[in-house]
Amino acid sequence: QFYKTETNFNLDLNNDGRVGAPPAPTNNAPVLTGQQYTFPTLEVGQEFTIWESNLLAGFSDPDGDYLYINDTWTDYGSLTFDYDSLTAYLPVSNSQELELDMILEPQGGEDYYLTGLSFTVPDYLSDKNLNFYYELTDDKGGYLEATNSLNILASKPKEYTAIESDGNTTLVKD
Repeated sequence: QFYKTETNFNLDLNNDGRVGAPPAPTNNAPVLTGQQYTFPTLEVGQEFTIWESNLLAGFSDPDGDYLYINDTWTDYGSLTFDYDSLTAYLPVSNSQELELDMILEPQGGEDYYLTGLSFTVPDYLSDKNLNFYYELTDDKGGYLEATNSLNILASKPKEYTAIESDGNTTLVKD
């Protein structure tokens, strides 16, 4: 006898031909697969809404998992919520917070889902870029940190017309 087997070898054809238990499925983190949303340039006094769908734009989950925003923060701290007043607060400096109105979508019964944050651009953000960071999370624990920014101009410049008369120039507000 040239070759003798001492044990039986079983091949599990119901497990794609693998030996032993199937490997535990892995969960892949969300990835940027398209164009990330670019916010329009804002002006002081302008009303604006940051929608969750804008923050999720361009991102996907390789496993097809549901994505949502788990956390948002700036260099000065995290977004906080006051559910009694439906107001959120985003630190924009060491001493100032941007007040945002929460936009909620009913989910049935007494459950609501936060879909957006609305605000009027305050004077103290004039001529600033507000960088903020957020965590995209899938419903299986995978996550990815992303960043975006709001570019805020000063109020619209005032338009003047120059009128010359007798060697003098007078500026008249349009």
